Amino acid sequence: MRAAAKAGRVQRWGATLLATSALAGCSVAEPPPVPAEPPLQGWLIAADDGCAVTSDQLRTTADGLQRSGLSDAGYATVVVACAGDLSFVDRSAETDYLRGRGVSLRVLAPSEARVRSAIDARLPADIQRTALTRAVMAAESVVVSGDARVDLSPENAAVLTNGEVLHMLRDDRRAPGAPVREDPDVSVRAVGATGLLVSLTNSGADRRAVSVDIADLNLSGDDSVAATDLWTGQRLRAVDGRLSVDLAPGANALLAIG
Repeated sequence: MRAAAKAGRVQRWGATLLATSALAGCSVAEPPPVPAEPPLQGWLIAADDGCAVTSDQLRTTADGLQRSGLSDAGYATVVVACAGDLSFVDRSAETDYLRGRGVSLRVLAPSEARVRSAIDARLPADIQRTALTRAVMAAESVVVSGDARVDLSPENAAVLTNGEVLHMLRDDRRAPGAPVREDPDVSVRAVGATGLLVSLTNSGADRRAVSVDIADLNLSGDDSVAATDLWTGQRLRAVDGRLSVDLAPGANALLAIG
């Protein structure tokens, strides 16, 4: 009897050991990482009180985004800055209307960074380029602020719909760049599998050349390193180990290395 009980205990212990070993040999699959949300591209309806925006303004903006080609370039969100309720908007009806124009509605608090950093649609084209480059290098959203009619000069429309620049904005790495040697006018960002972006900005009051040393980008080859300015399409090649661009005050060059 005692022997039978002992045998039973041994049998149960053996079964437990086998089960534990089997579990130890099984790896529990980790859930796949959630991809980062792509940067928001939208049009902020400029208003003293965003909560007072009307249904007509929403519809006018949606039509303007479609007419101007901005929605095709990715600006597919009508943004309203309001910390409360949109009292003059039928949300259900307007959501359907906007969806029919290929855009959506996003209500953000006025204190939101994406609202506070919105690019004024009336700025000169050079300044808009610099603002858009800043967003690209920081891997941040691009929200343009203007009236509901989406009025843009041809020059500004060309800046905001530059396909090569917007492609870099939406890069899957979502990793922001950083200043080179702590210089706020020169920054670098890794994109894609092996790509590299360099931003050169003239923040001074006079026209000048803005440069970056190839060595500071951890590249080799010195004068063999080439780049393309995504704003102008100009091809550049390093000279004496430096990439250099002549820029007007406030202007920017966005260089794709290679």
